[in-house]
Amino acid sequence: MMREEALMLNNALHEACQSEDWLQVQSLDRDISNLLQRLRSAPPETIDMQALRVLQQGHYQVIQQSQRRLETLRQTLQRYHSSREGLQAYDLFSSTQGE
Repeated sequence: MMREEALMLNNALHEACQSEDWLQVQSLDRDISNLLQRLRSAPPETIDMQALRVLQQGHYQVIQQSQRRLETLRQTLQRYHSSREGLQAYDLFSSTQGE
């Protein structure tokens, strides 16, 4: 069961990240955390370490992708703020010229 759940969570996490559904990513992150909490009390022989490694690698990839997206958004916002000041100056100049 743990293997199927881990792989299902991994796939769902990748799909949510690809579609940039950040609320779903957040929800799946909580689900992964819950799974890991349950595994803490499980007997070691019942834990599928390979499935956990796949989940860990997938989680890391999603973190990297979301950080790249965050940086892209930061840069876009910075460019917007930089150009906004210039646009406001032109707008102010245009409105005083029309009088």
